[in-house]
Formats: sequence, C-alpha cells, structure tokens
Amino acid sequence: MRSNYHLPVFKPAEDGIEPWLNLGNAAKLLKIAPKTLRLAAEAGEIEAFHPLSDGPWIFARASLITTAAQ
Repeated sequence: MRSNYHLPVFKPAEDGIEPWLNLGNAAKLLKIAPKTLRLAAEAGEIEAFHPLSDGPWIFARASLITTAAQ
C-alpha cells in the first residue's frame, strides 16, 4: 500500500522534538492529567484535532507551548 500511494516511511524528528503529540504526551508536556486536557480540548479551550470518533486526540506542540495553553 505504501508503494502504491507513494507514502514515505515514518522517520522520527532528528532533534527528537516531534511536532505532533497524542493526549498522553501532551498532558505530560503541560504537567496536567490527560483527562483535564481532554476536557479542555472537548470544550474548545485548547486547539486539538480528533479526526476519527474512535481515534486519538492529536495536539500540535506549537499550540501547547503558548502562554494561553500554559
């Protein structure tokens, strides 16, 4: 499938700082409980993506390091 659609192989960021985080890693970055972060994302208080109803929440590191998110 990867060959048919010309999808590149996943490679971690060279500096180790990934631009996208899942709920657990984003909560660790902000030093809060994952449930607190999920509730804030559901309320629209923090920018997050939930592309699939049964899928994970996805957070941009750039939006998490702002003073509003802190």
